[in-house]
Amino acid sequence: MPVRSREEADSGDELRPRSRRRVGGHGMELVTVTQMACHTWALSGNPERAREVHLQYEELSNRLGMHYGYGSNLRGRTLMQVRQSIMKSISELCDERTERMGNRVFLCGGFRNGQVCPEHVWLEDHTATRTYDTFIDQPVRYRRCVGVDNQPFRPGCEREAFAANEIARVLMQGYTSGQVRSLPRG
Repeated sequence: MPVRSREEADSGDELRPRSRRRVGGHGMELVTVTQMACHTWALSGNPERAREVHLQYEELSNRLGMHYGYGSNLRGRTLMQVRQSIMKSISELCDERTERMGNRVFLCGGFRNGQVCPEHVWLEDHTATRTYDTFIDQPVRYRRCVGVDNQPFRPGCEREAFAANEIARVLMQGYTSGQVRSLPRG
């Protein structure tokens, strides 16, 4: 049996990650930026809203996925039209953008194999020529490049590029305060 610290032994909850802490009286847990899914960071970046944003994203993705039969019933639209429409709907979940409002920041979704909901989400800042990306349990990363419409692109955490027709972008203008606090320097 692994050796546990006194705090872990006293907690009685071996499954709770040590990097979370309880806040408030409703059992809400505050997560760190590195614990956020890519979509949670790209929509908010605020650890205090991570759970709420994640649940909203999950509910919307499930509802829209079912509406389009998870790609089997595009309702007379092209796959790219559906993907762009879904990214526009997802963008409406974003926290208010209040920082660096002069920057042309795009919320980007990467899709594969006929998906109508993105399997990966990242930000591209076309003013600063930076792409910001993250996965769970990884810090926010950046690349000194951005995607170009109708060309394949690989954000910072993906092993392989998304094909040109697997990317949908929505202009957001600026960042949320949570995103700015967690942007890597460089």
